[in-house]
Amino acid sequence: MEIFSDMTTDSANLGNLGPRCGTCEYDLRGSRRSTNCPECGAALASNTIWPDEPSRMDSGAAFSKSGLESLAMSSWVSAAPVSGLMLAPLCAQAAMILVALCTLMRVFSWRQFHRSPLRRFDEIGFERSMRIPTIVEPIAAFITLAVFGFVVSGTVPRLTLLMALAVWSIAGVAGLLSPLITGLRLGTRLDDPIMRFVGLVAINAAVIAGVCSLGLISLVSVGTITSTPLSPPLQITLVVAATISSLGSILAAHLTRVMITGIQSVFLDDHVEDRHRGPTRTRIGGAWMHFHRGRAVNPVKSAPANREPIPLEPERPPKRRLPKPPSKQ
Repeated sequence: MEIFSDMTTDSANLGNLGPRCGTCEYDLRGSRRSTNCPECGAALASNTIWPDEPSRMDSGAAFSKSGLESLAMSSWVSAAPVSGLMLAPLCAQAAMILVALCTLMRVFSWRQFHRSPLRRFDEIGFERSMRIPTIVEPIAAFITLAVFGFVVSGTVPRLTLLMALAVWSIAGVAGLLSPLITGLRLGTRLDDPIMRFVGLVAINAAVIAGVCSLGLISLVSVGTITSTPLSPPLQITLVVAATISSLGSILAAHLTRVMITGIQSVFLDDHVEDRHRGPTRTRIGGAWMHFHRGRAVNPVKSAPANREPIPLEPERPPKRRLPKPPSKQ
């Protein structure tokens, strides 16, 4: 007696009513597996409505519900406080408000990936590594906005705003580094030289941009504390630090977006392989062992059993020595 295997009565499947007949929508959970519906008699071979399970979701739906595309675009949000844009006299206020609101998009995208069907293929801890920066960045952004309001009202000194901007810049660097380090680990596991190269270049660019951003904020703080214009060497240093932080943050944001897109491609490949091939069982030593067919991670190349070179010419067999015939007397 065979029973439909995907017919549990938990709350997740109750919303989808389990597998149903496509003609009368009869709930087939607990029914014997047969070719016809027990209610209306319709054929069930091509007329069964299955619940919306991740393993049966096509790649297009898995891509749209993953949230990774929005997470990739949010790398520009992380790079904004590192670039020194918040110190520009003409657009600092508008940039703070716009970037602070965009940090909420990252929270929404992370929650979408947390519930995504692709998350079950996350064996490198991508979702876990994005969790802390996703929470810290909006907090740092809105604290900076609050401090900015207090500075405008004259409640707190301007130096407090620069300290808040420094904390926001550090949070932005962490938001760039978390997917890059995870992608670098994935590239190492898959032996992908492109992912490794992109990860190394982007990590260096993010770190250099973050150091220059903190140096830029420190120079502005010196001018704020002394209330005097900076000397020409310090002004040149200020321009150089602003240029390096801007270019480094742009490069790091672009490569971070590329890295997250690559991670998404790997997850989609695993989803497609799992959907078409699915879990398989094999009998080993009298027990059923479950495994998933798919991409091999760091395949081990076995050495040949015979290491001796193959001769160019076949060896000749040894000559047989025949017994001498008896001599005639």
